[in-house]
Amino acid sequence: MESNTINEMKKTIRRTEIQIETHEFTVIRRRDGQSPVYCARCQTMVTGFKPEERDPLFPLPEVWRLAARDELHLVHGDRGEALVCGASLENKTNLRRRK
Repeated sequence: MESNTINEMKKTIRRTEIQIETHEFTVIRRRDGQSPVYCARCQTMVTGFKPEERDPLFPLPEVWRLAARDELHLVHGDRGEALVCGASLENKTNLRRRK
């Protein structure tokens, strides 16, 4: 009887499932002290970024393509320059990273 119990114990297989999640974020720091700008599409004040300051996931030509398709919002800065709406950039970046 003791050998049957030992054989049954040997046949028992245990499986452990492990899930690993990773999170990534990008920080873009502004040095020029740009004031928040109004984004008509978001209907709120946002941080505007120069197209050159965009997230590394977006090459510069893609920034203009996404803006042309209204996937990134363009706003005007204090000095009249074209800026990318920080809220739309964040949303698009989060969607891109989830894929």
